[in-house]
Amino acid sequence: MSFGLTRRELDFQTRARRFATQRVRPLAEKVERESYFPRELLSAMGREGLLGAPFSKSDGGLGLGWTSETIVAEEVSAESAANRFYTVRKSEHSP
Repeated sequence: MSFGLTRRELDFQTRARRFATQRVRPLAEKVERESYFPRELLSAMGREGLLGAPFSKSDGGLGLGWTSETIVAEEVSAESAANRFYTVRKSEHSP
């Protein structure tokens, strides 16, 4: 039994990490200092295919499972713990 990530999950992790580095990191200080809600970040995550990972495609999700959802949460929270909350809250109410 393997407990590592699949090739698909590793590719997804790379995308999520790139997004977090390029888009989340620049907003982190403002979000944490001013309690700023980055709506533009959620829209960008949707465009990049980083929201709705665990939900079926028929329900408007990505059909990738909860491991992929956790990958996004980890990568985003690595750049900004406050932004991690927004990704989780959005996913709880998706699609």
